[in-house]
Amino acid sequence: MIKSRTARRIFILMMIETSLFSSFMEAAAMQPRKLFESDYFNYDGHVFFNVSQSGAQGEKYLLNEQLSNIKLATDWRPASWVKWHGLLIYNTSPTPITPALYFEQAFFDFQSGRMPDKYISIGKKWLPFGSYKNDLIYKPLTKALGQTNELALELGYDNVNYASLSFYKPHSTIRSAALPVYYNLNAGRRNQFLDIGASYLYSITDSQLFQYNKGWGGFLGHTVENQVPGAAVYANLKYQDFNTNLTYVTAVRAFHANEMSYQARGAKPAALSVQSGYEFDVRQIPVKFIGFYDHSLQALALKLPRKRAGIGLNIYPSRFLDVQFQVFKDYNYANGVNAAGLNQSVSGNSKITNTVAMQLVLNF
Repeated sequence: MIKSRTARRIFILMMIETSLFSSFMEAAAMQPRKLFESDYFNYDGHVFFNVSQSGAQGEKYLLNEQLSNIKLATDWRPASWVKWHGLLIYNTSPTPITPALYFEQAFFDFQSGRMPDKYISIGKKWLPFGSYKNDLIYKPLTKALGQTNELALELGYDNVNYASLSFYKPHSTIRSAALPVYYNLNAGRRNQFLDIGASYLYSITDSQLFQYNKGWGGFLGHTVENQVPGAAVYANLKYQDFNTNLTYVTAVRAFHANEMSYQARGAKPAALSVQSGYEFDVRQIPVKFIGFYDHSLQALALKLPRKRAGIGLNIYPSRFLDVQFQVFKDYNYANGVNAAGLNQSVSGNSKITNTVAMQLVLNF
């Protein structure tokens, strides 16, 4: 149940949203969405305001009643064959891998007019490991487990059939690895209804959750003894007003028990996510309803819940404003289940916790 204080705060935010909506609708009639846009340069900016009530320890750091973060994406095309893409983030909750102000992405795309399907990317970017479609405030467990941000060289082919090969310098090196750089493979096929594919990551320890987590800290600054690759499969289906996104991410083999364990054996963490949505209009205002279910395996050391289920509602009253709601229940690992990372113990507690969140996104 939402506490009365939280309910009042959410009500106040809804009143603010109503006022903002009226102001933005007036502005929309007088000016374009972006202050500056051309054939050579454009940007996409977002300001996030959050409020939440969560029974899960450590979750309030992510959503709180203040300016949460600002994201500014820029695209610059100095010539027909090259394009720059940057994503600058101001973050009010810094961590060892996400400081207060940083470039989440900063890379060049090179593409020839003679071969428009082929491209080369160089710079800092998210590796194409899995396809994490998400309409919710909180990321799915598969994205939490597998998303990997690197300084990389990516060679790709992008059409109905698509594929890419990325080379990157790892954050955590593997003592037994013979390669100075590691790699990521992704391939799939898409049409207007379905996008289906698979990915392979040379070392899942470079995923952000393995680098830093709320369980035992992470591998950031450590050398790993044995290679543990990652694999992902995904299917994103859209038909008329319905869509379903399915993702599965797993370690290909178990970790050495001294590095990451589950029930006194080497852990082999994995996660499954299913998200389904339906789009409709209410008085000409677009609305999307989402139901979702996530499940993790042997991921206690990373402090992921064993199961997560809930619903979300996104409302788009203006091209300048998104209003998002999410309610979900976490089922944690049971009492008596033990895990560890770098010999730091994490124990299950059998808790069932509820989270209610609201987010306003101002687009500029």
